[in-house]
Amino acid sequence: MVNTPEPNEDEQTLRDFLMPKARPDHQLSSKSIGKRLKQHIDNPVCSGERVLVLRSWQDTHTRMNVYSVRDITP
Repeated sequence: MVNTPEPNEDEQTLRDFLMPKARPDHQLSSKSIGKRLKQHIDNPVCSGERVLVLRSWQDTHTRMNVYSVRDITP
């Protein structure tokens, strides 16, 4: 998604957020994206009326980190 040749607005926003200084033709690796995402785990973010948070866990079969966004609106 972040390495598409002609990113749409959402893809470009995500790329700019994760790697703001990366050249447009730079291919981002899953390892570098994972390092950037770790900085934002469990930080609540308001989106309109909702409160969202990034969660992470390790898949025991693949031994890879898995990320998801959860709605924690009270």
